[in-house]
Amino acid sequence: MPEKGKFDKESDIFQSHRDFWENLPGTVLRAKVDFTRDPLRMQIHTENIKGDYSVERLDIEKLVNDTKQAHQDRPVVNGDVFECVQLAPVIPWMEAIIGCRIYVLGKGASMVAKPSDIEPVKLPQHLRHVLDNLEENACFKKLIDGYKGLAEVLGPKYPIAPTLMRGPGDMMGALLGHENLVWLMLKPDENREFLNELLDLCAKIYIKTARMQLEQGKEFEGGYVSEYGVWAPGLNVGVQEDEASLMSPQLYNEFLLPYNIQEVDAFDYSIFHMHSGYVMTVYNWSDLSKRSNIKALEVNLDLRGPTVENLMETMIEINSKKPLVIDSANEEQVKAVEEHILDFPGSVLQRLQDVTSI
Repeated sequence: MPEKGKFDKESDIFQSHRDFWENLPGTVLRAKVDFTRDPLRMQIHTENIKGDYSVERLDIEKLVNDTKQAHQDRPVVNGDVFECVQLAPVIPWMEAIIGCRIYVLGKGASMVAKPSDIEPVKLPQHLRHVLDNLEENACFKKLIDGYKGLAEVLGPKYPIAPTLMRGPGDMMGALLGHENLVWLMLKPDENREFLNELLDLCAKIYIKTARMQLEQGKEFEGGYVSEYGVWAPGLNVGVQEDEASLMSPQLYNEFLLPYNIQEVDAFDYSIFHMHSGYVMTVYNWSDLSKRSNIKALEVNLDLRGPTVENLMETMIEINSKKPLVIDSANEEQVKAVEEHILDFPGSVLQRLQDVTSI
């Protein structure tokens, strides 16, 4: 595989990615997600690190060098997509930036965010301050330094993608408490203005944070690559809203959908992440597709979610409108998708999330 600078822009991989975004029938891309690319995640698992975690005390220089080490022997191409580099996607960066407390879960190889100690009535003022002073925010500064560092130590060999970027509902659920957020939504006459202001501020913080990472990470072959590994000729991000799993379709449409649209419309290319347990019920992917600039949709096949057979009608309907990414948790799910691969009317990226390395 050629090094960066030797890629032919008309080569098969770039053409296949153009075909993917065009939702060209018969376009099938395949790749494997290897969690060993995140050295901090591996350290948490190996050393069974648990408890409070301060992103502010994170040694960015060490993290950048560890990330370089984790990627240096990997080929630039992973299956049919690019091997992109992210800065510590195990960290809930958006939640940390807005002031949530962060906890490490040891052998679970993950981190979670808990509500801050800020009184709810003071949250609008707090988030406005965060938005207006992002470059002074300790966690945001860590991201800036990290992405500058990755660009320096990796050079142009690998595309650098934004890290884990949870949506405004996810951010608000972490900041207020997930149950508290839903209870507030259930009394819209009393709380609508308050919640809309907070969600709008979170969406704007997301947009500025994602743009910063794209700018610091630099272009790759005249475009950008998100965490999905697909190259695009414009700003390219992943968007998600896992908080939807706690909501009715009505609450999602009323409170979260407008801000998912706001996020998506801020970028040229984006892929919206959905969990399979809620893709047939809560996520309003149809209106998102009609009302926004969303370029592709993802269905993450949850181990305890609906079977591939039960999801096929919905996935085919999605794929008739947009390119589709399917993330499988095991080989059995991959095989089930492959059995139907010729049924998809548009382009498909099939990824296996390899958790066996953890």
